[in-house]
Amino acid sequence: MNDRKLIAAAALAMFVATAPAALAKNTSRDVQFNSMFTQFDRNGDGVISRAEFPGDDLQFAFADRNRNGMITRSEAKRIFSFAFKRLDRNGDGVLSENEVGR
Repeated sequence: MNDRKLIAAAALAMFVATAPAALAKNTSRDVQFNSMFTQFDRNGDGVISRAEFPGDDLQFAFADRNRNGMITRSEAKRIFSFAFKRLDRNGDGVLSENEVGR
């Protein structure tokens, strides 16, 4: 799998799973990211462990850029930003229900 497809797969694994709740309000990118990150960081320790990550091992390894066994906010933000840019088709900085295929 090439990097572009791998990034997209990891981004979608993290983002799309939480998109309905975040998108229901047409909120900003930062609010959507914080909502998504909080939902994945179930124990509230500020990182997403492998046990908290919904994707497969390959996606987790790609997201965990420094290979320390956890996805930090900055690592998750990179993936989220990639997904957000790809999904925000009209470029208004907000994801609508139409843009995520609801």
